Amino acid sequence: MTGVVKNIYTYANILSASNTECVKQWDQHSIRNALRWAKYCMKVEEETRHKVFRDDLNKQIQSMTILLKPVSLLNLSIDRLKDASTILCKSLSQNPDTPVEVLKELPETDDYTLQDDRLTKSKRLAPADRLYQFVCEDVAFMEHSQKYQAEFIMHRLVCLQKISISSQHRYDSFLRKVLSELSKYTHGWTVILYMFLTDVTSEENYDIITGIKCKMLQIVSDMASGNYSCGIWKCEYSLLCNVSVCDASFFDIYVEHLLRWAEDMEPVYGLFENGDIYQWRHKDQELSHMYSCTELQNHFLNIFQMKMLRRKLEPKLINFSKQTFFNIYKDLLKLCCS
Repeated sequence: MTGVVKNIYTYANILSASNTECVKQWDQHSIRNALRWAKYCMKVEEETRHKVFRDDLNKQIQSMTILLKPVSLLNLSIDRLKDASTILCKSLSQNPDTPVEVLKELPETDDYTLQDDRLTKSKRLAPADRLYQFVCEDVAFMEHSQKYQAEFIMHRLVCLQKISISSQHRYDSFLRKVLSELSKYTHGWTVILYMFLTDVTSEENYDIITGIKCKMLQIVSDMASGNYSCGIWKCEYSLLCNVSVCDASFFDIYVEHLLRWAEDMEPVYGLFENGDIYQWRHKDQELSHMYSCTELQNHFLNIFQMKMLRRKLEPKLINFSKQTFFNIYKDLLKLCCS
């Protein structure tokens, strides 16, 4: 059975690659070879029906997802192998990077056509907006909300964790790669934050989801702490606050970022249109536009609107405000408490 699993793994890697820009290098030989692997998998599915080892083979197929290169959230099972050729062709037809000579080799079926209106939508999406490719789903996946997308991804992660218990180190490495890849998409960080808010739908999944979120927090901390350019800090204030309410450790990371931001602000003196004689500006001119005082104030204002978060943050601000006669913390407190 080992040889069969390796061959299916080859197909899985091909299918995963069919959703990426790797297909730019494909030619007629590549697609014909890919279709042969698909037909092989279809034959395996057919010949293993009603066999006692089918369930064990299915578990091995599902567990190989965390080993795929490039990393993806491909959902493959022994039952889905009966449509291996259709799944491959559909992925290629929805990938704007697929060469024309490759598309010409694809057989059209009732499940999809190259003229399908749904599939042509993919051609209008920038690479950073093609999250559907990473999760190996139909382009219609992008019509759903980021909350739905987050729940979908978390469900896949839970399923993969259940079958990867014996290889926890590999799963942790896989999770880190998944979050790194997600962060590259336009709304990737928003999706990641919504993943923290995913509800536990069953008692048996509670420990698994809690464990995944704990590991996610470590990874997000590594990616975001001290990193001004990290996209997480550009997510909606309300979303950052909601995650902070659910996870005290995340709030610690969030506050640490805001206090470091405040520390990097310096006063600029002059006579401004609003009558002020000074304003606060980031000391790094390259960051002064993105990390303005107004933006910083909005973060604090939203936090202070949530009593639980305010109770944690306000004492810190008061403490910092007392360190010197003149500082930004006094102004933040005055604004937030007015």
